[in-house]
Amino acid sequence: MRICKIKNGNLVEARVSTLRRDNRGVSFPNEPSESTLKNFGYYLINETDKPEFDRNTQTIKATLVLEAGLVIEVWNVIDLDASVVASRVIESATRRRQQVERGGAKWTDKTGKTYWLSTDLNSQQKTVGQLAMITHGIAKGIQHWKLYVVTEETEEIYGETHTYEVRTPEFRPTTNAEFKEIATAIKEHIEKCFAAEGIVTHMAGLGVYTTFDTEFAKL
Repeated sequence: MRICKIKNGNLVEARVSTLRRDNRGVSFPNEPSESTLKNFGYYLINETDKPEFDRNTQTIKATLVLEAGLVIEVWNVIDLDASVVASRVIESATRRRQQVERGGAKWTDKTGKTYWLSTDLNSQQKTVGQLAMITHGIAKGIQHWKLYVVTEETEEIYGETHTYEVRTPEFRPTTNAEFKEIATAIKEHIEKCFAAEGIVTHMAGLGVYTTFDTEFAKL
């Protein structure tokens, strides 16, 4: 439970421990009744649901209002300053870019089979290293790389058909030419991620707010 009391003319949130400290000679239960609270100058806070708001451009603040002997929690939606909004939009785009950038890319080989490619930072470093070995003639012939075959499966749930992606690991025999294609797919994926973040950042500087996912889908 949440309680409050009037202090210097304002409603201030308090705790039952404060009530006990202010009235040391009185024994209070863990959740005093509303009438008991009022007898000692305290009020029960009647909580209300938080309103919906845009976390990038707005914030919310609760105030306590005393009406007809009841204290009600009232929420106010507050528009943020433009500089704060721009900063939040840019930070959100950066976090999302990192998630998508490191969340994997896809490559389709000449047979039409599609593979999911790991693009976390460690995998990016391994890709660069392998390309260097290919360039210097160290990596030769067929090499087996762990890729993930992408397929789609459907499932009936409560009469509705749902399609979802399945990734099956495969140690694929891969030529140097194919690995260059894989590296190119990863590079293009990463470039697309940074391009989307760049658009969001540029637009935010102009006072126009968009999201990473919106811009990424357009590229």
